[in-house]
Amino acid sequence: YRYKLRLRFYNEGHKGYQIEKKIKQDDKNWKNFHTLDSPYLGTLLPIVDNSKRVQFKISHVPENIEFIYKPISFVSYNREYYVSKDNNLRITIDKNVYFLQAKLNQEKIQLLRFRKLNHNILEAKYNQNYNLDFGLIEEISNKLNLILSKSSKYCKSISFLYNH
Repeated sequence: YRYKLRLRFYNEGHKGYQIEKKIKQDDKNWKNFHTLDSPYLGTLLPIVDNSKRVQFKISHVPENIEFIYKPISFVSYNREYYVSKDNNLRITIDKNVYFLQAKLNQEKIQLLRFRKLNHNILEAKYNQNYNLDFGLIEEISNKLNLILSKSSKYCKSISFLYNH
C-alpha cells in the first residue's frame, strides 16, 4: 500500500485545517485524520511569506507530522465541483493551480519559490462498483481538447519547485 499526508484547508482556511492521511491499497482508497491536538504533530510554527503572494488565513502549521514528515510544498487552487444526478459520478476542475516551496527555517516555515501551473486539471471520481461510460469521458475529453492522463498536484509541485 501507499499513503500521502497532507494538511488540507478550504476557502483560504477561514475554518482552519485538517491533517489527512490518504491511504491507497490495491483499488481501495480511504482517509484517516489527525486531530490538531494529536501527539503525532510537531510544534506549530508561523508561516512567513514576505512577498505576500498567497492569500490564506492559516498562520501556523505543524513543523512535522508523525515525527518524520515536514512541510516542503504548498499547493493552492480553485475548485469547481459537479455531481451527476444519480450521485455516482463526481467531476472536479482545478483552476489557478500554483505551488510554493516551503522551508523549515529556525522557528518558522518560510514560503520561497513560487510556480504556477499553465493548465487546469479535470478529474472524474466514481465508486468502484459504478459502471463508468468511458465513451462519455472520451467525448468530454475531445470536446474540451483534454489529454487523458494521471495527474498529481503534489508530484507536479515537487517537479516545478525542486527540479526546475
